[in-house]
Amino acid sequence: MEKQLYKSYEEYFRLGAAVGGLFYDEEGAFKKHQRFLDFLATHPKPEGMPDFPKPEFPKGPFVDTEIVSKHFNLVVAENDTKMVNMYPRPNEYDFTSADKFIEFAKKNGQDIRWHTLVWHNQSPKWIFEDEN
Repeated sequence: MEKQLYKSYEEYFRLGAAVGGLFYDEEGAFKKHQRFLDFLATHPKPEGMPDFPKPEFPKGPFVDTEIVSKHFNLVVAENDTKMVNMYPRPNEYDFTSADKFIEFAKKNGQDIRWHTLVWHNQSPKWIFEDEN
């Protein structure tokens, strides 16, 4: 069996990787690229920009999922545990992405670290609506 990278350092520290929803979504890579195509379709093309052929993107899991699953023993949530995703509106909670993050780590025997809950540019707009 091929050696796992984190095993080389486990005596000293955990080896971590930041992961997001693409890593634990079966159609992760395709969804990422589809969002890009959706953006292009809904925004006007700058004047003088040539027409490019629509790219074909592979379906299936994000390509780095296997690497992260095998070679890291710690994962850090990217945007999935930020307030904008978990607490989008007053009295409304959504742990869907955070739960998938936990499932991914458990499945791979990895420790977890949350990303900061409050982040300067990814807090929900309602936080700043009034003096409270």
